Parts: sequence; C-alpha cells; structure tokens
Amino acid sequence: MFSRICAYMEVPRDYDKLGWRLSTSRRSDAPSRLFTSQDVDNAFLAAKEAQDMKKGVFVEVVNTVS
Repeated sequence: MFSRICAYMEVPRDYDKLGWRLSTSRRSDAPSRLFTSQDVDNAFLAAKEAQDMKKGVFVEVVNTVS
C-alpha cells in the first residue's frame, strides 16, 4: 500500500515528507508521519477506531512540503 501511495503521488519510496490525518481532524492539526508501511497500518487503525464513533471517516495523505 505504501509503495502505491508513493507511486500515485509521484514521490520516491524513501521520501520522508508525507503525512496523514483523519478527515475528522482539524486543519490546524499537524499531520502524523507517513514513512513506513507500519505508519500506514497505524493510519488505518486510527481510522477504524474513529469510524466506530462517527460515519464517513477517511485517511487523507498529505505532502508536508508545499
């Protein structure tokens, strides 16, 4: 999954400027690190936990470099 994200965003696999946040997070909240496949697992685990409380939660992948 992580390699597909990197390919879709056209960044190298060792690119360390990706992050993630839930759709329910505030925009002012800093994104969490997305550098390894374990980080991807953590993102989906957080989404699953948030899904239990609300409907329509998704993981947003962001490039932290503008």
